[in-house]
Amino acid sequence: MTSQGYRSLDTTTIDMDEIPLLIIGKTGNGKSSLGNAILRNAIPGKPKFQVSTSMASETTRMSQAAGSVFGKQIKVIDTPDLVNLDLSDAEIYEQVSHWKLHAVGKFAILLAVRCDVRYTAEEYDIYRKMKRAWGDNSFTNHLVVVFTFGDRQDRDIHEELKTVCWELRSVLADAGNRYVLFNNRDLDSGPQVLQLLDIVDSIVPPPSPPSPYLIAFVLLLVIFIIALWFGLPWNYELKTPVFFVIFVMILVGTIGFVYRRRLVNYINFAMLM
Repeated sequence: MTSQGYRSLDTTTIDMDEIPLLIIGKTGNGKSSLGNAILRNAIPGKPKFQVSTSMASETTRMSQAAGSVFGKQIKVIDTPDLVNLDLSDAEIYEQVSHWKLHAVGKFAILLAVRCDVRYTAEEYDIYRKMKRAWGDNSFTNHLVVVFTFGDRQDRDIHEELKTVCWELRSVLADAGNRYVLFNNRDLDSGPQVLQLLDIVDSIVPPPSPPSPYLIAFVLLLVIFIIALWFGLPWNYELKTPVFFVIFVMILVGTIGFVYRRRLVNYINFAMLM
């Protein structure tokens, strides 16, 4: 693993070359330790995130740090357990909206779940509140379950997951069965970090739905063509080439509208040549 430095971030900064990893979960599930394990080899020395040694949460506000891990610029965002902080629903929505500012480009939401204790209905309720506060499908599209305290796992995790409670099965289904076992105490965290980054790389968000304006535009054009075909007293020989030209124009216009941003980039690049 190569090290190219580390920096702490106190303000919200957006770098499209960075891969944001947003760590969420219940108090005591090892979120801060997970963040430290991911960035452990970015630079030696003091841990980036404070870890609590009691049942009380050490993380009371969002904190972040970044470093180069396996040649990738990784930004880790450690978040508090908003339910444990006794926040109202409105305050939870406000906090999650700040988290979403980091959800740009290729990102992942890492849900820390302890593998050595039973997954409870209370923990599932915390997960559902964060999912509801996020507000859209990008939450589950980028979700990865990270089972922490892997040093205490004495059974095959894949086999054990076949017998877990329905709440945890529901979470794994939301995540598209993306999960990884993490030993936060392992000083050589490289292999498990690499496995996690491979999972993050495999995340392919679904394509955005077509714009309603585009759909309305195409429907109006179709109606217009049908009206012309049946409404004008043209003979067949004249209609065919005319409507073929119209069809090609619609097709080219639609493709240009869908890929308009990419076309603008190509034009700008050509002007710089």
